[in-house]
Amino acid sequence: MNNFSVDIPKELKFIKSKLLFGLTKRQLIGFTMAIVISFPMFWLIKDYSLDLAMYATCFAAFPFLFGTLYKKHNMVAETWLRLYLENKLLFHHKRRYKMTKKNRDIASKRGFKVVQRKCNDTVCEAAVRDETKKS
Repeated sequence: MNNFSVDIPKELKFIKSKLLFGLTKRQLIGFTMAIVISFPMFWLIKDYSLDLAMYATCFAAFPFLFGTLYKKHNMVAETWLRLYLENKLLFHHKRRYKMTKKNRDIASKRGFKVVQRKCNDTVCEAAVRDETKKS
């Protein structure tokens, strides 16, 4: 008559093992790096100006904290940033629509007409809505 319920995650890859203080290894390394960089900077600049020291500490720690905590589409910050920059800077190209026999048949069924256009110094076929037909 013991009714115990245990939640089991659907994906086992999302389970993160906790190392110290409930932090994962990635978080522990990121926070440690932020502290190691920020505190000496604060102690060096605080004699000059306390406000400047606080701002410098925040700006010095931000990249480490961002890299530690940010996740988008289950990708960590550096993976997401690398893929984003590759897509935008290295491989920025317009996707061209290429007509095939199957596409041509579907286009004609849906009321489009196939026309030939010049794109990138070659002749391409494109589907254009046929305005002469009234559906």
